Amino acid sequence: MKGFKVLAGATLAVLLAIPALSLAQQMYRWVDADGEVYYSDQPPPPHIKEYRELNRPSSTSEPAAESNAPTQSLADQEADFQMRRAQEAEQEAKAERLAAERRQNCDLARSQFNTVSAGGRISRRNSAGEVVYLDDDEIARE
Repeated sequence: MKGFKVLAGATLAVLLAIPALSLAQQMYRWVDADGEVYYSDQPPPPHIKEYRELNRPSSTSEPAAESNAPTQSLADQEADFQMRRAQEAEQEAKAERLAAERRQNCDLARSQFNTVSAGGRISRRNSAGEVVYLDDDEIARE
């Protein structure tokens, strides 16, 4: 009975290892001249120049044509990052200025509304710097 358990355990281990082995195989993907996509565990025919190897790290799975593409150096990547960061900071500052301007306009409008609602007069300064009170028609227009 003990030998049967050992044999059953070993058989189970082998059976569980078979799917793992099949997943570890190299897979290939390519497109033929008619645009049909193929997936296989065998390399593509010799006339297929561009293909992708699946289940490998990306550094070795690129097609031959794409592997010649220039890669950015670390310094270039850092410069791009800093440029994007500066642009984001500029956009954020612009949004903050716009929000502050809107708050100021809202506060002014609320103050004028409260003044008119309470029966007060609205005043402005003219080009000479003198205080000029708006009449009822000017208040209504505003």
